[in-house]
Amino acid sequence: MIDAKLRKWIEKQALFFVATAPSEGGHVNVSPKGPIESLSIVDGRTIEYEDHVGSGERLPRRAGEMGAAGRQRRGGTAPQNGSGGGSW
Repeated sequence: MIDAKLRKWIEKQALFFVATAPSEGGHVNVSPKGPIESLSIVDGRTIEYEDHVGSGERLPRRAGEMGAAGRQRRGGTAPQNGSGGGSW
């Protein structure tokens, strides 16, 4: 759960990371994202960000593969944070 203390800490960061993994086999992909202003905390369990396409296509492919429920913001896909404790 993203409480006020965690929200304040998140907002002080310069960037954030998004990790994806295939449903079977393969490798985990971790990508830096930012600036932090492109991240929005919608509520205590939902984060959205502007997805600026970089050098690969792993995130969109894996998000579709995982059936990720997310919000659309300016054409980007944002996974929901349901893990709690800021573990994202």
